[in-house]
Amino acid sequence: MKKVMLAEDEEFILQGIRCIIDWEEISMKVVSMARNGREALEMFQKEPVDILVTDVEMPQMNGLDLIKEIRRIQPKTRCIILSGYDEFEYARSALRLDVEEYILKPVNEDQLRQALVRAAEHLDEIDRKKIGSMEDKIGWHKFLNGKLDGNEMAEFYQVLPVIGRDEQVCGAIMKIDTKSLENNEGIQVILMETQKLTGKVKTIYLSPDTLFLLLYSSEETIARQAAEIFGGLQYHLESRYGIMTFLPYQRP
Repeated sequence: MKKVMLAEDEEFILQGIRCIIDWEEISMKVVSMARNGREALEMFQKEPVDILVTDVEMPQMNGLDLIKEIRRIQPKTRCIILSGYDEFEYARSALRLDVEEYILKPVNEDQLRQALVRAAEHLDEIDRKKIGSMEDKIGWHKFLNGKLDGNEMAEFYQVLPVIGRDEQVCGAIMKIDTKSLENNEGIQVILMETQKLTGKVKTIYLSPDTLFLLLYSSEETIARQAAEIFGGLQYHLESRYGIMTFLPYQRP
């Protein structure tokens, strides 16, 4: 699930944006809602998000300044601007800030949904490129087996979902026999299925035939949980989709 922040000073519009999108359907979750730019920045500092949807004109700090500050904290965050102003200077400033989309009010539901989906795809592409580069240099197998130094481990952790203070993580690499997939979009179906099946497992797309599975748990029995959950997931995918999968690397 991609984490989303909404920033809008008009309560009616803020609640409207929250309600018009089926967030679960597009694998997103609204984790924070701010009524001004300063509040949005403080929320972001406490809990960074993947996607920011912000108004331009807000009290205390406008949307463009908010994006500049967020860029200093987390350059990867994708930003979508909502504005009641069809002015060239706003749009030009948005382009300089690498804004995903500039949407004029009143907000069109389909346009916003498409912008959110594109932002998520952009994030995934950024991660795939970084993950691919890291795989070339080091390898996820070494990461799983704890054979990296501190700097190398830190680089890998940057692309993983945030680990909570009381959480432990167990990982596995799932190899999929792509010959058993019906079409090129099959891996995306499998990816979505792993994300929906259990909220405890987070999935990272490594390559067309490889998924990196992460079990997040606060329980001490995480190793036993992992064997049961990963094995159950493997059985579910094979029986439902008639595919071949392998879990050659698995360890906490």
